[in-house]
Amino acid sequence: MSTKELKDTASFAVSQIGLIRSLIAQLKPKYAELQRQRLKAQEEASDDKMDVNEEIEGKEEKGTPDEERKKYIEKMTRRHMESSRGLRLNAKGEVVGGGFEENVARKGLGEVGELEGLVEGLGEGDP
Repeated sequence: MSTKELKDTASFAVSQIGLIRSLIAQLKPKYAELQRQRLKAQEEASDDKMDVNEEIEGKEEKGTPDEERKKYIEKMTRRHMESSRGLRLNAKGEVVGGGFEENVARKGLGEVGELEGLVEGLGEGDP
């Protein structure tokens, strides 16, 4: 590269510094606001999960072994659906929000039914 080309390139780069600084000044508050919104959304999502868990745990009363087993299965099913499949469930166990396929729900319910049948079968073998 010749000296003239280097000078032209350097002068162009220097001329762009003011524009870059103004763009950065405009983007900083927008970025900070996006970060606040993201943190707020994460806090709300964690609060929702805590509220649902508190509702479930608050309603738990000691009952018969069958009732306790049913509550445990429901609790673990909820935990599995929320963690592995990324679903949000309300206190009634209904899916909140989009991105849910009906076939997945049927399969999940079938799996729970099979698990309950297995547990009942184990209970029958006890004296």
